[in-house]
Amino acid sequence: MHERRIDGEEGRSGISPTVIVLIILGVGAVIFVLQNSESHSIDFLFLNFTAPQWVIFAILLAVGAALDRLVQFWMRRRKARQLDRAD
Repeated sequence: MHERRIDGEEGRSGISPTVIVLIILGVGAVIFVLQNSESHSIDFLFLNFTAPQWVIFAILLAVGAALDRLVQFWMRRRKARQLDRAD
């Protein structure tokens, strides 16, 4: 089952592999949340709060992603400065 697209390429009809992977990840995320709903207490510096375990994991994931972006930005900026000095 191939259909001809406007650009002349033949393509498959049906669900793309990306959609299938996203559905699997979504179902996995729902299962993760349902299995990690018990609350835990967190103490960090002067902060003290109680939250479900899945919320704590989500916060840690977001902090990790933000740190990754910050380090990438810093490395690109450092490399650009080194290239500017070399010129």
